Amino acid sequence: MSTKINARSPFYIEATAPTPILGAFTCTTANLTNFSVAPDGTITEPNILKGTIIDRDYTSFPALNIGDASELRTVNYTIRIPDGYSNTADATYSCPQTFTQVAPSASCDASTNTNMATFTGTIGNITNLDEAAQTVSLGSFFTQQGGATFKKYVVNRVGSPTIEFSLSGTGVSQTLSFTTASTGVSATFTVTAQNNDDTCTTSSNAFTVTAAATGSLACSDLNITGGSITQAGVITRPSYESIASIYKVYVGATDYTTTDYLANTNTTERTVTLKLYFRVPSGFDNATPAGSTDLNDYLLCTKDVQQAGTQLSALACGDDIIAYSGFRISQQGTIVLDEAQVTVNGVVATGVSATTDTGAAKFNEVASATARTIDVTFDIPSGYSNSGALTCEDAVSLTQPASDNPCITLGTEYYISNQAFSSRFGFCDDNGVYSITHAVNGTVAVGETVCDNGLPFNGGNNYYAQNENPSSSGAGNIGTTFQVIRIDNEGLISEIHTVQCESDADFDNAL
Repeated sequence: MSTKINARSPFYIEATAPTPILGAFTCTTANLTNFSVAPDGTITEPNILKGTIIDRDYTSFPALNIGDASELRTVNYTIRIPDGYSNTADATYSCPQTFTQVAPSASCDASTNTNMATFTGTIGNITNLDEAAQTVSLGSFFTQQGGATFKKYVVNRVGSPTIEFSLSGTGVSQTLSFTTASTGVSATFTVTAQNNDDTCTTSSNAFTVTAAATGSLACSDLNITGGSITQAGVITRPSYESIASIYKVYVGATDYTTTDYLANTNTTERTVTLKLYFRVPSGFDNATPAGSTDLNDYLLCTKDVQQAGTQLSALACGDDIIAYSGFRISQQGTIVLDEAQVTVNGVVATGVSATTDTGAAKFNEVASATARTIDVTFDIPSGYSNSGALTCEDAVSLTQPASDNPCITLGTEYYISNQAFSSRFGFCDDNGVYSITHAVNGTVAVGETVCDNGLPFNGGNNYYAQNENPSSSGAGNIGTTFQVIRIDNEGLISEIHTVQCESDADFDNAL
């Protein structure tokens, strides 16, 4: 997803504000992609652009057999909200991902298709993992039949990304190694063998890899923060460390894991105590037995959250539900409101205006980029005890650009991807393929500026794939190399890399 800031020439550059300017964090913001469920029930975790996945309600689904009807599968992912959003105080956001799991093709029956590898035995769980590698000899479990040659192994991980893995060796007889520098974290893995003759695959059993842990897991280890309940009773779970996962959410003796809490019909707010039952991974002294439904086997932690009453409260400038976006300052010092927006708890406010921090209509021109703050006025939406216009001083921090625009001379046209990642290896995860169709101008070299419609492109310090020609499938797992550039907030290229995903079974290698 592009992080550029659209503007009409000659206006460009928006900086961060002391209060949130990013609006509310939603599933659209998280931008989960490439989620899937294989016929054998293996879940491919989605890529995420913003936020962090800390939990999910399924790690796999039952396998389908040849001839079975398709099944619609949904996984609810708990996302930790990053700083800077108007709902950051809520701590988490739940995003469902849905995929239609289909039965395997009749041609992919290992008993009749000699192109496929076969899998025998059971890969056991790995416990007490640390920085010393523990390994699995895949040749002890997989055998390639004689009808085709072996292509590669795909290792699928659901859970903590701090459980690191790598493949070594050649052919079917490769070694899968695991290491971690973390404690108490875990992930579930499945290994899939592919051949060079058809699209049929063979998968291992799902097995769990758990980092070494000391003693019992305590609530203090989980850093439980945030959480909320709306006046209508909708529960937003707190944020917590992904060492453990939530099994049930109770208030009192009632299970509210999948249902809303009672609405607060009182005029004043009230405190509600959430009882969070955490599944403790193996390796801890108080680990939860596999498959247990007894709440006593789970770690109980409590968190007090506030539920608003029916009485309206006054809106104040310091409230974190106010978000500012789209404000800019031109090279001539004019405060530009063409795309400016103020939202209050997700509701767009009207009557938006702005002045300099001294009350003037515009700033003086500057020879170099200069930090500025502006005062913003807007009409208070309905639903608050105060009404009329609210003026918030120093509401937004911006950068006024120098009068010399580096994109006056556009340079050569080329194309960058619509998707961006915080790591250049992100294009290689989960067999994703990405288009390179966003036209920009400039020279592809470190220190050069990427120009978009005559303005510096705000790349957010992320990595973009680039090509001299547009391509609908120019980056990712495409079987060949592609080029990745890192673009900072001012449009400058800081890094250039050549990447080939296919060369690494772990999908994270750069040439």
